[in-house]
Amino acid sequence: EEEFKRGLLWVSPQRQKEQTLVLQRTVKALEEAKDGLWIDTKEVQDAQGTKVKVVDAEAQQLLSRQIAMIPPHVPTSTYTPPGDSNKAGLDKQKPEDRAYLRKVCDDFGESVAKSMAQGAQKLAVTRDETVDEAGHHLLFAVVRADKFCDTETTGKVVAAVQEYLSRRPDGSGQAFVVHGRSGAGKTYLMSKIMVGHIEERAGKGCVVIRFLGTSPASSAVQPLLSSLCKQLRRCYDKDEQVPSGFKELKAYFRKAVAEWPSEEQPLTLFIDSVDQLDDSNAGRRLEWLPMSGLSPHVRIVVSTLPDPANAEFQCLSQLRKGLGLADGASEGSCIVEVETISDHIRVLRHLLKLQGRTLTPEQEAAVDAAFLLRGENDDAAGTPLWLTIVAQFLALWTSYDGVKFEINPSVRGLIKDLFERLETTHGKHLVRAVLAFLTLCRRSGVSETELVHLLSLDDDVLADIYEWWVPSMRTCPPLVLTMLLAELAPYLSRRGDGSGQQLVSWYHRQFWEAAEKYLFGESE
Repeated sequence: EEEFKRGLLWVSPQRQKEQTLVLQRTVKALEEAKDGLWIDTKEVQDAQGTKVKVVDAEAQQLLSRQIAMIPPHVPTSTYTPPGDSNKAGLDKQKPEDRAYLRKVCDDFGESVAKSMAQGAQKLAVTRDETVDEAGHHLLFAVVRADKFCDTETTGKVVAAVQEYLSRRPDGSGQAFVVHGRSGAGKTYLMSKIMVGHIEERAGKGCVVIRFLGTSPASSAVQPLLSSLCKQLRRCYDKDEQVPSGFKELKAYFRKAVAEWPSEEQPLTLFIDSVDQLDDSNAGRRLEWLPMSGLSPHVRIVVSTLPDPANAEFQCLSQLRKGLGLADGASEGSCIVEVETISDHIRVLRHLLKLQGRTLTPEQEAAVDAAFLLRGENDDAAGTPLWLTIVAQFLALWTSYDGVKFEINPSVRGLIKDLFERLETTHGKHLVRAVLAFLTLCRRSGVSETELVHLLSLDDDVLADIYEWWVPSMRTCPPLVLTMLLAELAPYLSRRGDGSGQQLVSWYHRQFWEAAEKYLFGESE
């Protein structure tokens, strides 16, 4: 009865129609069947005191009530056993009994298969590249916005960007640029601004976000423009097909940004880390990105690194040029720099709280001393990235450990210390091979399955793994890689490749640059 209620009666009418089935057998001549195998019987004493079997009337009454509860829209099939099987049960050797069983089984199998096919058809989803790409970047922003910790310095940047986004159209039509050194927390800051702006808009207008370099479609300018144009076309319900050629794409994108937004449907475009674009089609010259002369209903916010010395493409200079600012001119109201964090202990406590950890005063003092030892020439020293790596190390310390080791004041030094500790734990050849593959595939990413196959081709890795015994077939055990990637997890990003596989890559340029130097040295 419990199965009957939960499986049939207590589900929605729609599920009753599509996912339930009743097979009902009608037994003829119940009095004749009482000695058979079909119905509930009970033993009673007749007038002579002899024990006889009779039909259990109470059970039949309860069964009749239960059958009456079956909703009329539920698919029901009724079967009557053949011949004298009421008494003796079914005999598979008899043709009529065999035919009866075959019909019941065939009807049941056909109904279940039909129900499964209908369910599979409902669940079948055709992959939409435009939705997948937009969803990847939205999820990327939401995850990082949840981990963001506001400080006085970041508050200034957020206020400046929000003032730009809420600014009334003044005819200037300029984009807004956020810049800061590597590891300064630009991506987390942009994530916070993006999510806040989406919530503020509450569905009004079109908000497009991209974190360049975090997906194959955002690592080069041509696929980036293609995905942006497809999303804009979808947002503004346009019929014009997106072209495939780069020149045509650039013209299509500029037209979409210039003509499609309106007062009812404004456009806000966030593009994080334009310096992450590769050199194809001169992507880092940023000629494809309109920076001035924008429509009053368009806002564009871009982030980038400062210009590196002796670089062929200097993104910040290109952005300043697009804004009409001469070299050395003041930044004005359309450019803001992310400065060194003002309250590093507060940020550290926040990062540790996310992991359910805290520090003793002695351990906090050690972090404070390392922070103050940072050199101005140390790239990313004293930045949120430095604190993030330190927090990952310190989360493994216990209160009775004290200060287990000296904290390196530079990001590159911290990463080098991490690599050396991993080599001690997991083996030099395995760690170096995995670091090399992650670094070589930093833009496209690499799946764990591919990593296992690649490691299985390295004799030095296999010799380390199978130091004490040699199996009949030497391949890299997946668990060995899984344990190493688990320790690297805070420094890796994962994304889908559209086929159900997850691709692994470094989440920050400091890691692949440090890995290149660690593996190949300065000369490489």
